[in-house]
This record gives sequence, structure tokens and C-alpha cells, in this order.
Amino acid sequence: MMVPSRFVALAVTTTLFASGSALHAQMPLKYQFKKGETLKYVMLVAQKGTTKGKDVDVTVIQNQTIDLSWHVQSVDDKGTAKIRMKFDRAKLSVSNGKQTYETASDAKEEPTEPPVKAMFQIAKALATFEATFAMSPQGDIKDISIPASVIKEIKSIAGDKAADDWTEENLKTTLRDNTLALSPKPVGKGMSWKRDVQMKSLYGLISGELEYAWDGRVERDGAKVDMFFVKPKLKIETDPKAKPPVTIKMYETEGQALFDNGAGRLVEMTITQRIEAQAEVDGMTASDRRELTNSFKLVGAK
Repeated sequence: MMVPSRFVALAVTTTLFASGSALHAQMPLKYQFKKGETLKYVMLVAQKGTTKGKDVDVTVIQNQTIDLSWHVQSVDDKGTAKIRMKFDRAKLSVSNGKQTYETASDAKEEPTEPPVKAMFQIAKALATFEATFAMSPQGDIKDISIPASVIKEIKSIAGDKAADDWTEENLKTTLRDNTLALSPKPVGKGMSWKRDVQMKSLYGLISGELEYAWDGRVERDGAKVDMFFVKPKLKIETDPKAKPPVTIKMYETEGQALFDNGAGRLVEMTITQRIEAQAEVDGMTASDRRELTNSFKLVGAK
């Protein structure tokens, strides 16, 4: 079962850097919102997991694709926007190499096959989700609000567990996973920036620092955009009380982001994690290797 990104995606809030030209280096990056505009994004959470044991060697690939819209309701004199976010469509797929199951929230008929039927209920619940939040020109997010009617609808479709996943705190993490917090100070080529991070994950506490580096300007859809590398330096501290105890053998992360400073909007961001964990179960060593990719891409604006 696929769940919201707090279980599968590393929370990343990014401060970006301006281009190497003298003119561009003097221009701080900022979001620019306009009342009444709608930004359409696609959020993809992809996970490939391989579990190995004495008699077990299973690889499962899961994809969760959500089409969503940001509707700008108002913008104050400081440029902070009140945004209504709506999930328009959700598509889920699971494959074990032999069988593939997939469904979408807008399927014409409700599936009857048990695995797909359960997935359809989750997709249908996700497609009802909406919330409002405030976002500053630097990408700071606050004042998140989820209507009680939305939580009630999710509970009625997918149960209490699904509703518990979409709390205001978890939504804040999801937004931080997929948006960029920009530096208020102009910076230029060759400069980097670091920030300390600490967050929870499926395997334990993640801590360390994130480093960001400007990597030039590229053309995307007819516009020049700034490109950045995301270089996390993180570690996972497993829960000492976990049963069975889990050992992290490998943890790597990398990412890239594109930001259109002329239009004042995020174009694309992708973060990939690779994790290998081991545990002793009944005298046998079991390993779990996962590659998690979280991407957020602009597909339209009007």
C-alpha cells in the first residue's frame, strides 16, 4: 500500500543561488504570485524495494502519481500568497515483476479484484484532498489548514489510518518535500549554502546537513532557468527499541532543482534516496534495499 510522502520521501527545503553573471547575481530569488492564477503540478513518488532472506527474494515497484493545482486566492503587500491546493487526480501502481496492478481515482468503474479495489479506495481518497496555506516570496510555509469535511471524506473512503496520515503536520512535511525555500540574500556562482536538518523516517531519525550549489542556467520550455545540485550529507539513527533491531548498511541521497526566477516559480525538483538495511530474524539475516524518488514538476500555469 502506498502512503503519503512522509513515509517515502526525504523532506527537503532548499535555498537556491543566482546565476554566475554579475547582473543576475544581484537579483535575489523569489516566488512571484498573482491573485487568481493557477499553477498545475505533477507529484510522483516512486519506490523500488528488494527484500532478501533465506527463502525470500522479492522486488516490488510502487508508483504514486498525483495531479494537483495551486489556486492563488490572495497576495498581500509583502508578496505572501494564500494558496488553495487541490489534488485533482491520483494514480497508483504496484508491480512485483510477475503481476502489475494499477488504478486511478477517475476510473470509470470500480475495480472488483481485491488488490486493485483497495488501491482504488486509496486513490479515490487522495483525489478528495485539499488544503490552504500561506507561502512567502522566500517559500516559507505557514497557516496550513485542512477542512474537517476533507478528513471526514477520507475516513469514509479509506478509513481512519489514511486520514491520520494527512494531518496538518504531515502536510507541512509533504509541502517541504516538494517546494523550495529561497534565500532572501542574492548569491552568485561558486557559492554554496548549508542547513542542518532533523526529521523522522521509516527507519529512524534522519539528521545531518543539506548543501546546495548553483550549476548554471539552462533552457526549459523556452525560458532560462537556474539549475542547482542538492547534496545532502545525512545519516539515519535507527530506533534502539525496534524489534528486530535494524542496521543501516548504506544511505545515499542526491537531487536537482530548476527554478524560473523570471516567472517566480519552481519548475522541477527531484530527490533520490538509496537505503540498504539489515535485520536478524530467527537467526537469519534479512536485507531490505530501497530506492526512493520524489519529484515535483510544473506542467501548466494560467
